[in-house]
Amino acid sequence: MIRYITIIILFQFSLTSYSQGNDYLILERVYSNRNSDYDNTLHLVSQSVTPISFALPITLLVSGYALNDVNTWDDGVRASIALGSAMTFTYIMKYTINRERPYDKHPDIIPFSRDFTASFPSGHTTSAFATATTLTILKPEWYVIIPAYGYAVLVGYSRMHLGMHYPSDVIIGALVGTGFAILSHKLNKLIKPAYMYPHKLSEHP
Repeated sequence: MIRYITIIILFQFSLTSYSQGNDYLILERVYSNRNSDYDNTLHLVSQSVTPISFALPITLLVSGYALNDVNTWDDGVRASIALGSAMTFTYIMKYTINRERPYDKHPDIIPFSRDFTASFPSGHTTSAFATATTLTILKPEWYVIIPAYGYAVLVGYSRMHLGMHYPSDVIIGALVGTGFAILSHKLNKLIKPAYMYPHKLSEHP
C-alpha cells in the first residue's frame, strides 16, 4: 500500500510540472470545443456520482444483513473500505497540495458551477472509478465492466467539459479510485476472519 501511495505522489509531481503547459492546453481544447447543449446533462452525470457511489455499499450491507448473507455483507464492507479510503486519500491530497481550480487561474474558463475545494485530484472521478472497479471485482462480466467504466470515464470527461478540473486532476482521481478499490479487495482477504457479521455475533459471545 505504501508503495502504491508513493507512486501516486511521484506521478502527481510529474503531472504538476506537466500541467503548467500541456495540461492547460488539453483542458482549453476540450472546453472551447465542447457542445454547450450537453452542459446540463453532463452536470447531472457529475452530480449523480455521490448517490450512486454510496448506494452500492449501503445496498450490499443492508441486503447482507437482511438476508443473513455473509458474502453480500462482506462485499458491502469491501465496497465501503474502497470508497472511504479513496475519498480520504483524495481529500488529504486536495488540502495538502491546494491546487487552484482552472477557472480561478484562467479567466477564459467559465465553469458551469463553482466548487470551493481544491482542484487536485478530482473527487468525482475518484468516486466513479472506485465504484466501477469495485463492481468489476464483484461481478467480472463484460456487461458490468463496460457500462461501469464507461460511466466513470464520462464522469471524468464531464469535469473537464464543465471547466471544473484539469486533465491531470481527472487522471490521478481515476488512479486513486481504481487503486484503492483493488487494495481494498486484497486487504479483505487478509482481515476477513476479523469481520464481525451482525447475525453471527450471537454465535460467538
